[in-house]
Amino acid sequence: MRRVPRLLRRTLLGLGMVLLLVAAAVSGVLWLSLPRARQQAVIPGLGGPVDIRFDADGIPWVHAGSPQDAAAALGFVHARDRLFQMELMRRLASGRLAELVGSAGLPMDRYMRTLGLRRGAEADLPVLPAPTRGMLEAYSRGVNAWIATRGRLAAPEFLIFGPPEPWTAVDCLLWGKTMGLWLSDNYRTELSRLSLAGRLPAARIDELWPPDGQAGRPDAALDMRYAGIAGELVRLLPHFPAAYTLPPTASNEWAVDGRHTATGAPLLA
Repeated sequence: MRRVPRLLRRTLLGLGMVLLLVAAAVSGVLWLSLPRARQQAVIPGLGGPVDIRFDADGIPWVHAGSPQDAAAALGFVHARDRLFQMELMRRLASGRLAELVGSAGLPMDRYMRTLGLRRGAEADLPVLPAPTRGMLEAYSRGVNAWIATRGRLAAPEFLIFGPPEPWTAVDCLLWGKTMGLWLSDNYRTELSRLSLAGRLPAARIDELWPPDGQAGRPDAALDMRYAGIAGELVRLLPHFPAAYTLPPTASNEWAVDGRHTATGAPLLA
């Protein structure tokens, strides 16, 4: 059996030690980016002390002296557990995904900027009632308190992408609009019907999509001036599900064991 030269053994040993040190450093940084079980933080604008306790299942329980303070605490714990998800969805809905993932995000960015969800959120904020704006601003202060406390350690992903931008009340509204889009399952069908309305009679279109006998009465008649715009949106639609497949119907189904129901039978809600 050939003996490994001493220089080669030393080289391999040195490389192994370097790899161990790098792995230890990466593990240490990742550990530092995880939230601590117990900590104190300063959230600007609080009217009094706020206590947040997590139960055995990791569910936060917020005890605050006012709704605004509770909203700030909620923003803090949301950022603690979900900040990168919040950041990713904010960029996606704003048409800024390519800033993170490169050219692969451009089709989605074009589509989202065509929809203009962020423009809608910016237009909505000034006309909201003052109490509602106050709650959104308090929530945003909580999110930003976590960002200020942690910086690039706010979540492991920010070690790669850099620290997140400050959260705003507009971002809160943007999230709501994004969820509305996500749960609007039939919007593609509505756009397709609109694009066909100028070429086919209603009876033929109803063969493709039979009318719902229980549907409500629309607020206004169809304005055919928008048929051309719908065609442009329809051409953009294939880019949307390519990156993010929307659920076919809503979400949040819950199965309950029969031990916890009045009938003793399992329940799907």
